[in-house]
Amino acid sequence: DEFEIVDKAGYYKCAGVGGGITGRGFSVGIIDDPYKDEKDANSATVSQAVWEWYTSTFLTREEGQGAIILVLTRWTMHDLAARLLAEEPDEWTVLSLPAIAEGELHPDDPRKEGEALWPETKTVEELMRLKRTLPVSQWQALYQQQPVPKG
Repeated sequence: DEFEIVDKAGYYKCAGVGGGITGRGFSVGIIDDPYKDEKDANSATVSQAVWEWYTSTFLTREEGQGAIILVLTRWTMHDLAARLLAEEPDEWTVLSLPAIAEGELHPDDPRKEGEALWPETKTVEELMRLKRTLPVSQWQALYQQQPVPKG
């Protein structure tokens, strides 16, 4: 899909991983959830395909001093974010907003330890119930953005 704002410069083009963006450049490129679910994120084949799409298609469309925003659930310790941080640690700013504040928080996160990210949507009590219900790996991935190995 492509969207333009009348009487303004620029446009918004969206495509899924592997989708057609050939012939398009970007000054701000956004990757939102390159893995559709935990199963895909844990698939070596899918992870390699995401990496190849990123390096051969997406990254080559960056124009000038463009910016890249990556938004994703950190399903695994070997996902696209992990690879990018390992290869270019000084090129990325990480903003991680865990559902329940714990440990060292981002400087722009005003919460105190134990506070919910969005209490109007999920209270600490509701989040703790989920934490007790979900496998640790899913809780850490979906709610805390801290992937851990299964088991």
